[in-house]
Amino acid sequence: MPYTHNFYPEHHLLYEHVFGVLSLEEVHDLHQITIETLTQVETPIDLLVDCRALKRFPMSLSRIKEVMAPIDSTKLRWMIFVTNGNPMLKFMTSMVVQIVMRARLRIFSNLEEASAFLEETESTPDLHYLLLEIEKRELLSA
Repeated sequence: MPYTHNFYPEHHLLYEHVFGVLSLEEVHDLHQITIETLTQVETPIDLLVDCRALKRFPMSLSRIKEVMAPIDSTKLRWMIFVTNGNPMLKFMTSMVVQIVMRARLRIFSNLEEASAFLEETESTPDLHYLLLEIEKRELLSA
């Protein structure tokens, strides 16, 4: 299972970290977990997906569309992806979010930029410190 999924309700943040090799089945599984979380929230949240350690991922948009059910985008304020600079990953992320998720999307190259954007646009308290703690935990578990 090359992903982690953590919900921080006090910050209105769902943080997902994907890494290594991600199969189509794992895309489906993570998407289902995301949908389950979104059905439980009462106010919109931000979804931050950290893809910096992702090495390989499914490349077929049609196959990805088959395994990803539409989501209730009214439950999302922003979808934030942090990438490793891979142009194909940026392209695939953009296409999937537009076609399947229909949510507002921003792509950044590091957590600091993502955190600054969310704090500026959403007034999310102490998000920077939370993301620093998440990054420390991810480094320790690697």
